[in-house]
Amino acid sequence: MKFSRRIINRCGDIKRCFCHAFFPFKFRANETLLLTILHFIIFSAKSQNGSHCYSSSIYAILYCNHCNPNRKRYAMFTKKNCLIHLFFIVIAAGLYRYGIKAPDLTWNMFLALASLDFAILTHFSKNGFIKFITAVLWLFFYPNTFYMVTDIVHIHFANTVLWQRESMILFMLYVPSIFFGVMSGVESLRLIFSAFAIKSYWLRLVLIGGLSFLSSFAIHIGRYARLNSWDIFTRPTVVVNEMIDVISWEALPFILGFTFIQIMVLVFAIDE
Repeated sequence: MKFSRRIINRCGDIKRCFCHAFFPFKFRANETLLLTILHFIIFSAKSQNGSHCYSSSIYAILYCNHCNPNRKRYAMFTKKNCLIHLFFIVIAAGLYRYGIKAPDLTWNMFLALASLDFAILTHFSKNGFIKFITAVLWLFFYPNTFYMVTDIVHIHFANTVLWQRESMILFMLYVPSIFFGVMSGVESLRLIFSAFAIKSYWLRLVLIGGLSFLSSFAIHIGRYARLNSWDIFTRPTVVVNEMIDVISWEALPFILGFTFIQIMVLVFAIDE
């Protein structure tokens, strides 16, 4: 870093751009070689006002994380996001290998992952209209994340998990898929808060409470009426009627229980 600062001082013409290009950001391995070449070009500049200095400024701009649009295009492909999608592939491959088709955990995980992907798009989008559209789509798909908790009812083999190899394998596929859905919801909400710069902890709590309550209605509809997220667009009347029918004493334990579960998990996960 000291070496780089000495180089920059040799060429005042590129100081502003190169500071943006080099210091605030981490570079990948292939970019390190390019910057090494850039260092050599700058160091070999004989005049502060010469053409060498001007051409070095161009190189600095090309590899500036702040100035290069191609770098922004791939900003959403972080290590964390790639690992999350890898987890989906691994779990889905295991479910396919052992022929688990009922319930369709792979499809349920995919819907939960769709919610996370819409949150990622919202977080990294610079266009206000696109950010609004992806945020709305995230909201519609969000209930699919905690919906996977209801798949616990299919673990009918729980009493033999510790004693039978087949039950153990099934258990180790069911549980990660359920956790995958829940954690996709947690991560998606964190990205939404960041995308809209919601920093007030009390405001976050209010939003978490409201979101959890509405999501519980959607989870109930999805479990009992077997409706999907896109039915709000294809069959809005049916969705509205089902939401009205949910308001009953019979559904109250489910709604309040899932609301509490979501609030508890999100409060644990979201920073103060």
